[in-house]
Amino acid sequence: MRTLLTTLLLAAAACSHGIHTRATDSVLAAHDTLTRHQKDSIVAHSALPGASVVGKAIVDQDSGASHQRLVDSIANTP
Repeated sequence: MRTLLTTLLLAAAACSHGIHTRATDSVLAAHDTLTRHQKDSIVAHSALPGASVVGKAIVDQDSGASHQRLVDSIANTP
């Protein structure tokens, strides 16, 4: 009996947590106006520990994207 009650309580808690998380995520997504790049840039310029690593990752990502655009433009040149 105790095992059944514990299982039911855990299942109820898991279900309610999933619903709460999905609802919260949709509300946050609806009000979010910043892109991931903009958020990362804000973090990179903050005084948080490891912020410089985020800045370096952004530079690397931008460099890679720039290189990929260059390769794509060469491939599309007649």
